[in-house]
Amino acid sequence: MTRTDETWFRLLQWTQGQAPSERLAAHVLSYAGFEDIDPSHPLGGKDGGRDASCSKAGRPWIMAVYFPRDQKTFSDIKAKVESDLAGALKHAPYGLAFITNQELRLSERADLMSLGADADVILDLFHLERVAHILDEPSMAVIRKRYLDIELGPLPISVDLDIIGSVRRLVGGEEVLDWWLEDAAEKARQRRIRSSQESLRNPAAALQLSWMQPTPEPLTEDELEERIERWERRVRLTWPEAEDHLASTAWPGLQFRLRNTGEVFLNDVQVIITISGVRGLQYLHRDRFDQAKLLPPVVPAQKEPYAVDLSFYDELRIADYPVTWKNLDGAVEIILDLRHLRPHPVWESETDDIVLVLNGDAGSADVIARWTVTAQGYGKMYEGPEQTIPVELISFLDSLEQVSELVEPADE
Repeated sequence: MTRTDETWFRLLQWTQGQAPSERLAAHVLSYAGFEDIDPSHPLGGKDGGRDASCSKAGRPWIMAVYFPRDQKTFSDIKAKVESDLAGALKHAPYGLAFITNQELRLSERADLMSLGADADVILDLFHLERVAHILDEPSMAVIRKRYLDIELGPLPISVDLDIIGSVRRLVGGEEVLDWWLEDAAEKARQRRIRSSQESLRNPAAALQLSWMQPTPEPLTEDELEERIERWERRVRLTWPEAEDHLASTAWPGLQFRLRNTGEVFLNDVQVIITISGVRGLQYLHRDRFDQAKLLPPVVPAQKEPYAVDLSFYDELRIADYPVTWKNLDGAVEIILDLRHLRPHPVWESETDDIVLVLNGDAGSADVIARWTVTAQGYGKMYEGPEQTIPVELISFLDSLEQVSELVEPADE
């Protein structure tokens, strides 16, 4: 097994000479954002006091490299910096990038930095720990293999995730419910009175309609009041489910975008997203909105004998559809299962999959999503950066307008 400090150790025990060290240093500078790197004479020759010229942010820099074998004294290192600084000043640079395989303490780094300040030149020190850290970055694996002979292993998982959408919380529903209950009860009373009056005025018509389509006996006033009381209790008890039905049909669902930013094809990719403080609802198209599920009538209408219940189709999914989810205790877990994830094109979910609702009356401005990635051939899990999902407060009436022009309870 390769030791964890192998990069550090091999840099300090450098035996490859000047030319490879200058070429390695050029890669380190390129990683650090330097551009236009132009080596002088890595294989030997007069370099005019610079191992390479380069630029950063449009300003001219000089590169100097010091890769002896084993740790040298600080006086040796300082003498080398002073010499390279003097050579660099001939070219009037903005800064000197000094790349070395030597370990430098904080106080020693400050001492060397003061040399640059005295010469009015920015001194950027790439000391042993800094160089080792850069070379241990996943994107530097090929360079690490070429110059230090440290095996690559599999190229690292490098994936970006975008969660498109928001978490929502319904507001104003209780006020609407109170008005609806009062209004629906009063309309049921008025219908009973009209029905009784119609029966008294035209009993023959009532008998004819009864023969054509059997109808229940009209309720007495006391029977109706008892039914209204039972109905109101049931509606209040099931109101959270009614609000969920409105949210699942009126609100958009989350969508997901996954981008392979690495240089390898990934197979059997699984992304697990955990979002705390929320619960999930199955997204339904707006035409699946049912007014009676939001506020059932006091006296239900007779069911059509040949009516088809389409709710069976709400849970159906395309075979091998890559997005699944489930509610946990106070959180939602979403799983993306992809057979392949290529560097191009970007993968995007095809439909709205899940509607997220904020738990309780939490006043958060956003919620946090944590996610991990695993893939075939990789023995460890990659943990992605946290994602922030905004929280929106959505009016009950505004939501209702999205799915129906009816803002009054059903009369029948």
